[in-house]
Amino acid sequence: SPSSAFSGLMADALQANLDHEIERQQGDGSWAPTWFWGQYEDAWIQAEQDWRGMLTLKAITSLMAYRRIEGM
Repeated sequence: SPSSAFSGLMADALQANLDHEIERQQGDGSWAPTWFWGQYEDAWIQAEQDWRGMLTLKAITSLMAYRRIEGM
């Protein structure tokens, strides 16, 4: 978070990481997991949707905290 004691020391790395997160955003506005199970395909369909929601919330929260969302 921007209020972290180390955020000033890592400003360049933080901005590069935020750039990477923006690049990973999917066409539908979400963030997808970077992994898959490779088994239990029926269960993965639901799990992937659940993870997509959690990852999207995390990405948006981080981008908002660092004022990296246009129009905000």
